[in-house]
Amino acid sequence: MSFSLANFWRFRTIGAYPCFRKRFCFQRLGGLLIFVVSSPLTMAIKRKTKKKLITDSQIHEKDTGSPQVQIAILTKEIGLLTGHLQEHKKDHSARRGLLGKVAQRRKLLNYLRMNKPNEYQKVLETHGLKK
Repeated sequence: MSFSLANFWRFRTIGAYPCFRKRFCFQRLGGLLIFVVSSPLTMAIKRKTKKKLITDSQIHEKDTGSPQVQIAILTKEIGLLTGHLQEHKKDHSARRGLLGKVAQRRKLLNYLRMNKPNEYQKVLETHGLKK
């Protein structure tokens, strides 16, 4: 997308609201026009961290989707979202995502509790979760 004065009004921001969900935007600072490149919001787990979580909680060598692995990943994502929401209290879409992740983890924990009680206790201890 090229910059022209006609396109500027489509991308301009007002006051202290920078461009969060776009890759770039234009802001006016006094009489100057500034091109701002925004960094993407990073609430996702990095690839290395996710691989480490998988290797730490997998049952066998090729295990990537067992309940234990999914609970480990969800616990990490829940922690990141909780930190984000403490800073951005009015981010309702992130709050909805957090509630979905908590519900998914609860379902997986219920499955483990009913079918594999020993694994359930082990997961609770390793991740520091309450009953």
